[in-house]
Amino acid sequence: MAKKKEQIEAYKPLGLTSLEVNERIASGKTNRSVKSNLKSPWKIISSNLFSYFNLILAVIALLLVSIKSYENTWFIVIALANTLIGIFQEFKARSIIKKLSLITDSKVKVIREGLEVEIAVDDLVIDEIFLLDAGKQIITDAVVEAGVISVNEANLTGESHSIVKSVGDKLLSGSYVINGEAYAKAVAVGKDNYIESLQAKVKTLAKPKSVILGSLRKLLKLIGIIIVPLGLMTFYNAFRRSGFDYLPDFIANDVLYKDALVKMAGSMVAMVPSGLFLLTTVTFATSVIKLAKNKTLVQELYSIETLARVDTLCLDKTGTITDGTMKVEGFERIEKSLISLDDYNDNTIKKIICSMNYALKDNNQTASALKDYFGKEELLKAKNVVNFDSQNKYSLVEFSSGIYTIGAPEMIYSKYSKIKKQVEQHALEGKRVLLLAKVAK
Repeated sequence: MAKKKEQIEAYKPLGLTSLEVNERIASGKTNRSVKSNLKSPWKIISSNLFSYFNLILAVIALLLVSIKSYENTWFIVIALANTLIGIFQEFKARSIIKKLSLITDSKVKVIREGLEVEIAVDDLVIDEIFLLDAGKQIITDAVVEAGVISVNEANLTGESHSIVKSVGDKLLSGSYVINGEAYAKAVAVGKDNYIESLQAKVKTLAKPKSVILGSLRKLLKLIGIIIVPLGLMTFYNAFRRSGFDYLPDFIANDVLYKDALVKMAGSMVAMVPSGLFLLTTVTFATSVIKLAKNKTLVQELYSIETLARVDTLCLDKTGTITDGTMKVEGFERIEKSLISLDDYNDNTIKKIICSMNYALKDNNQTASALKDYFGKEELLKAKNVVNFDSQNKYSLVEFSSGIYTIGAPEMIYSKYSKIKKQVEQHALEGKRVLLLAKVAK
């Protein structure tokens, strides 16, 4: 641990000069995120507004208005409702996807002309030297220049194992530093980052895979082929029955022409399943409201149909469905301790853990829960620290009064079998159990 600190202190990088930074900015070698392939607001509106059936209904409406048959234009209300619902759904989905980001840190400490400067993540350039320590996110692909750190790549691999990275090792953007301190050099920025390839796939708005929606689209294709010829045939049939042989004479007859247009409009509008779409949407919207009352968020209406087909729900440990937030419920003493616990009252225990929280650089859900419950103050001066490691499963702090460790009971206590029953009672209730112990001399 001392050697690692000496290595960091001995490393005195100059970093890039202002001229070098400006040259890289001019050549576009900055860490700006690539644009997602989402539709623009205008494209969303236009694709929903200027659909094939909307254009047909608009032409029919204009013809009916031209003969002042306003009472037959109510179908426009249903068409407009369907269009607005479609636009709203796409805007909502677009907003949700735009918020998705695998890079959450907004600032990074870099070395420029020998000085430590904090800049925005987007302003980082290629070959930049930046500082990493516990709790920081690796915001660009890089190589360790000095120091040793433990990295969690769960965002990329799904496995929350601690991986030790030393000089020369590659760091992938999107992973987190669990403990340690290091200087790293950016070897890729912007669209060239590994995380950007993942993010580009995430930020894609795909059409919902719905059997109902698929069936409706097939129906629309069939209707789209026959609706115009059928409308024209209805109009032609009215013309033939009118007794006129010349079309302009027929159009000049207001009564017959109006009647023909109304019949044509009626036959064509009846074939457009606007009401079916609206009824489907209202049914799904009602289901969304019912689920919302049970604190369930539905991002896409047609996911209701998918939910209706689910018969098995699979859960894993990575927190895909749960948020992973922890809360300390309390603490208790070991029932069969090998030493006297008279000197360790509640205040003493809280003081030790509070001081350990201050000394340790752990940044995970467990550490956050401990800080919320016990606090984070330097009530005891720490001499040496060993931060949490997913392989060892414990943290360790040396005070003048002794060395204390906290972590998984089975990894800390050599005679774990003596307390196994007490630990498992809590574990069966779905609780995580940590053991605070003083290291024997």
